[in-house]
Formats: sequence, structure tokens, C-alpha cells
Amino acid sequence: MDAFLEDLSVGEMRLIRCQPMPDKWLDFCDKYNLTWTSVDFDSGNKKLLPSESGLYCFMVGPPSPGLPPAAYPFYAGMTTHLKERYGQYLAENVSQKGRVHVRKFLMVFDTYLQFFYTPHKADRKALEAIEKELNDALMPHYSRKDFSAETKKKRNAWS
Repeated sequence: MDAFLEDLSVGEMRLIRCQPMPDKWLDFCDKYNLTWTSVDFDSGNKKLLPSESGLYCFMVGPPSPGLPPAAYPFYAGMTTHLKERYGQYLAENVSQKGRVHVRKFLMVFDTYLQFFYTPHKADRKALEAIEKELNDALMPHYSRKDFSAETKKKRNAWS
């Protein structure tokens, strides 16, 4: 593992904060009629992604049918090119450079990550606004700054 993970115990590497917000989930779903697709986060799946704009979310959960379904949102974002953005995460996964918090979840949960995406035609400004609402609804642990001002203030107070 990279040097930045060496000082962490196995338990610390997997410690996440989960903040379920059912009312925000419903508000988001009522406002946007999005259809999500998922692929295992793997280099072989890049070809499956469309080349259009949209939203995405990394989720982690048990892959076994022997457990009830559960998934945790780790990181959500928007992009003007889904396939290209997926490729950037693949590159960041094997690089010594990049955002430490993103590389951490990519490395620690690498075989359990699902990449959910939904194409959505909108200009960049509109996508950024939807991204903030998506992050406010999901409260993904590794998303840092793409929240509404109100949510960001509350998150920062508890960080």
C-alpha cells in the first residue's frame, strides 16, 4: 500500500461516517427523474460508459447474496463526459499523485466498488447545481466540497 495508508490500522482504513437523510432522498427523487446504471469499478468496464454528460456515485457494499442488500455512498460528482471521468478515476487509482481521500477509498475498497452513473443533458452550471443536491441527499463520506452552503456549514461543524 502507499505510504499514506501505512500508518493506519485495518479498522481505521474502513472507518466511515454514514448519515442517512431519507427526506432529502425523497426530495431529490421527486425533483429529478434519473435512471441509474452501475458497473463494477474495473478498467474493463470503461467501454460500457457513455461519452455524454451526467452524474455519478461510487458505492460500496457486500457483493454476496448471502447478506441483505446494503450500500454506502462514498463519493458523488458530475461530469461533462462520463467515460472520460471514469478513466480519470482509473488512472488516479494507480497513481502516486491525486487526491488522498479519493485514492484512499479506491484502494481500500477496490474490489467492492460500484460506479453508478446516469446520463443527464445539461450545461455545466446546471450539472454543478444538481451535483450539490445529490451530495446533500446522499451525504457521501468522501465528498468534500460539492454541497450546498447550508449542508457544508453543518458538515464542517461536525468534522
